[in-house]
Amino acid sequence: CMKRIAAPLYMSGTSRDVLLCERANPIPYWRETEIIPGVKVTAFRTSHDCLGSVGFRIETGCSVLGYATDLGVITEDIMELLSGADAIVIESNHDEEMLRYGRYPVFLKKRILSDHGHLSNDACAEAVARFAEKGTKHFFLAHLSQENNRPDAALDCVRKATAGMDVTIKVLPVYGEEMITVEL
Repeated sequence: CMKRIAAPLYMSGTSRDVLLCERANPIPYWRETEIIPGVKVTAFRTSHDCLGSVGFRIETGCSVLGYATDLGVITEDIMELLSGADAIVIESNHDEEMLRYGRYPVFLKKRILSDHGHLSNDACAEAVARFAEKGTKHFFLAHLSQENNRPDAALDCVRKATAGMDVTIKVLPVYGEEMITVEL
């Protein structure tokens, strides 16, 4: 597919090694690169249980975007790296009650709830409030579970945590929903 469109593909070294069936070597915590002139991309490891799982800090001359999904926890390193970003796309994967009482098997529930799983609405809300205190104004909730979350539940949770703060919060479409355009 990539050969047909002649586009470069960027991925973590660990992902490359897995795709090439080579031994996966640990990647450093973060790596910077300039893929497009004037745009600096810093990739950082996330705590998800998938090899090569990363998030991004994307910087242009005038703005910074953070992208953090597939993580069980927001580490202090991630908090520091994304603090002050103009906007952050952040995982708000599941409502803990919906997950606990849902139909997923126990092993999968434990995986999702672990530090190497996915961020709950509550954990996302706590992180968003901390990022807002450090200057971020725009948040996009992403990677919502179709089975264990609802957009209104994720949004309500984050709005409660940021009550009185000058922030905008949007929920990105769940897979299969119509895409939206958001202007900041």
